[in-house]
Amino acid sequence: MKHDAALDEMSVFTLLLAQNLFLQCIKDARLFWPAAWPHLLITGPLAAAICVCHIAATNAAVVGLALSALVVLGTHGSQSNHVLLEAAVVMGVILTAPMPFGRTSATTADDERREWTARLAASLRAVMIVLYGVAAFAKFNDGWFDPQYSCSVLMAACALGDLMPLSPALLRLMPLMALAFEVSMPLVILGAELAELYGPYESERLARCVRTVRRVCVLLGSVFHIVIALPPPPVSVYPFSMLMAPIFVGLVPAECAAAARAAEHAPRRVKAASLALLAVLVAAACHAASQSDHFEYPPYFSWELGSLWVVLAFSGLSLAALLAPAASEHVATVQGPVTAPTDQRAPYGARSTRLPNRMGNRMGARRRLLTLLPAVTLLAVGVAPYIGIRTHPALAMFSNLRIEGGASNHWLMGQGAVLGARAAAKNASSAAPAHDVLLSGYGPEVAIEIVETDLQALRDVQVNLAPLLPASTLATLRRLGLATEFYISPPAWGHPPTEPFRPFAIPLVEVRLRIARAAAQGLDFFVKYRRVGGDGLPHRAATRVYRRRKGKRTAGSDAALDEPVPALRAVLHRYRTFDTSYAPCRH
Repeated sequence: MKHDAALDEMSVFTLLLAQNLFLQCIKDARLFWPAAWPHLLITGPLAAAICVCHIAATNAAVVGLALSALVVLGTHGSQSNHVLLEAAVVMGVILTAPMPFGRTSATTADDERREWTARLAASLRAVMIVLYGVAAFAKFNDGWFDPQYSCSVLMAACALGDLMPLSPALLRLMPLMALAFEVSMPLVILGAELAELYGPYESERLARCVRTVRRVCVLLGSVFHIVIALPPPPVSVYPFSMLMAPIFVGLVPAECAAAARAAEHAPRRVKAASLALLAVLVAAACHAASQSDHFEYPPYFSWELGSLWVVLAFSGLSLAALLAPAASEHVATVQGPVTAPTDQRAPYGARSTRLPNRMGNRMGARRRLLTLLPAVTLLAVGVAPYIGIRTHPALAMFSNLRIEGGASNHWLMGQGAVLGARAAAKNASSAAPAHDVLLSGYGPEVAIEIVETDLQALRDVQVNLAPLLPASTLATLRRLGLATEFYISPPAWGHPPTEPFRPFAIPLVEVRLRIARAAAQGLDFFVKYRRVGGDGLPHRAATRVYRRRKGKRTAGSDAALDEPVPALRAVLHRYRTFDTSYAPCRH
């Protein structure tokens, strides 16, 4: 796997990915130092791999980065959409890497590197198709188009409310505009992929069209991900936008390599001026961060630096897409000649009119399966809410989707369409669900409404981050008549409450997890609750109370609430809170 570590597509991708993984190192350092410093022994190899990849992104260095990242994410990563996507990307790096004892058509290390790049680019594009497709599908619901509560309206108002006037008509268009983008992106990328695989092999026009389509996707995606990074924390999703930057390299890998080489060979004065400008921007961001009292969750480093990184990274990707060389020069310049092509139909890297990165005829079934496995894994997670397995994380972030409690606000997956909704009637008529049945005991349709509790683990299962926004942003939201509600279900909170306790609904399995843990610790507490019926509303039965005193369950308390959850199900079935009467913005 030796390779001359010149700037190429893989180098650009690795640089962006390594800087994203550095966020996990920062998070671990803040969490484990100094009290639990031995945990940092797991993070240490990842930090070292990040440093090595900034020096030379050799094949061994890239694989080492991915392997160490997978270990850290598997041991320290939380169950979140961000970690799932990050794990899928590093899985793609590992699964598409050259196999030491596998078959390959490459005759040189450079050929091997180019084939790896092509496979990885295909894997990243598949991940994008699934990610945007699943996110778009979740947004076909009533809550997304409610301008008072829609996540799209909230994000737009937080990002642009202080910069430009936002009329009610424009706010009502925001959900439609965002949905149009998220629907069109996977369809266009998939269409280009199919055209590349099955279109006329020597078609110059088709080759140009595919490259143009992918460049346009980069431009549109850059605008989108910059905008969603701009809202002030804790609403900003700049870590997610940062992670999308290396994924977008899969759309224009050769253009990114050409741009990197052009920057490498730029005149010294241009390099010096660029470095000086970068230093000024970073210094300004650091100064703004030092003067800021923004609350960030999760606490990575600073929104000011993170949003600057997003703007610079996606601006660079956009410039690479806009200033890419002509098609014929582009293939020859970036890929170069190969010594002994084994496929006479498609000599890899030869200068011709064929489509770039065309791997359909060069990958065997096993390689194709490994290339698509990260995307297939994400797809399995994405469909989980609709088959009654989990809602968090499930790539339905910021969608206003609600399918819990036996009811659904989704236009296509309405009540009864979601697998397990038919079992909700059983919950309405039974004090204790049948725990031996997956969909009636561990699904989202088996839910209760927490009316009141003094158990902190339950009180913190729903946190409204909106009150932590800057005062000016909150004033903008109120002026526009928007709800100041942005809920998360954190694995652990550890901060003061952001607002007085208000009732919320939650699938029973999440309650069991927290109550069983508290019971094992011998805590005394009470939970006042009522069941959520098959119509998704609190059942008309009287409010019930579960209570523990002196470490024991009191008489009359339902034993179903403290029954331990098997370890495998505790990982598989995770849910966020929901409201029985409306669908506010939830992460």
